[in-house]
Amino acid sequence: MRPSDWPDRMGPQDPVKQLFDRVFERRPARHASSDDPTAVTRQWVPAVDIKEEAHRFLVYVDAPGVVPRAVEVYMDQGTLVIKGERKTESQENRESFTRVERRHGAFHRCFALPASADPHRITVTARDGILTIIVRKRPDHASRYIQIAKVSADEPAYGATPFDAPWRMA
Repeated sequence: MRPSDWPDRMGPQDPVKQLFDRVFERRPARHASSDDPTAVTRQWVPAVDIKEEAHRFLVYVDAPGVVPRAVEVYMDQGTLVIKGERKTESQENRESFTRVERRHGAFHRCFALPASADPHRITVTARDGILTIIVRKRPDHASRYIQIAKVSADEPAYGATPFDAPWRMA
């Protein structure tokens, strides 16, 4: 029995059936928008590699046939968002093909990056069908090494601070 032969006993609201349909892409999601990164579609999704270096993150996106100016890259609340579209041939040209295997359409990828990623220092370049996104890291001003001072046995452990006063219950 193939999945498409399964009877629809539970109706369209059955969560198990909806999950099965999404996993096996039997039907596209009905209420999915292009802004929903969890939407399962039958369209293509470009492969992505992410590499972290000392001062930056490198994101490589395999996007042959995508016009670089048509790709939108931005960061929103620590999430790197990449949107774009690979256009299909016109219907007249498509009918002359004997076989069509390349996928076309819109894509939407989202990746959570650490807080060290600087949303104001992102550059995108394209070469040979590969988009290279460089997300630079913020300068590390927040952390620093603090050395503990040694105190001799003759000196009081604490200096004269307001906290040295005797404590009383109010």
